[in-house]
Amino acid sequence: MKTFENKITEITNQVSEKEVKNLGYVDLALLGLRLTPEGGWDIEDMRQRFKLIDKLVLVDIGTDIELEDAEFDLIESTTIKKWAIMHKDVIAYSDYINSLK
Repeated sequence: MKTFENKITEITNQVSEKEVKNLGYVDLALLGLRLTPEGGWDIEDMRQRFKLIDKLVLVDIGTDIELEDAEFDLIESTTIKKWAIMHKDVIAYSDYINSLK
């Protein structure tokens, strides 16, 4: 078991015309989980990812969640390695994931 902290970041997402939301570590994990793997999807991979996604979307920013080792391993293996943005919180998130290994 690993405790995964949903720390808030300064990275934002435009939710609507009037609302901007700060992303948390769970949001960054969800980005990786939702990316299409090289070679496409297989059914078991979809099942595993949807199960974890369903668990993560319920976690509020500032809240911790307990993850099974296999769930953390899935987050770690799907964490984005090359980002389209440059931000200090991306580095902090990557360092955090590496600290939990």
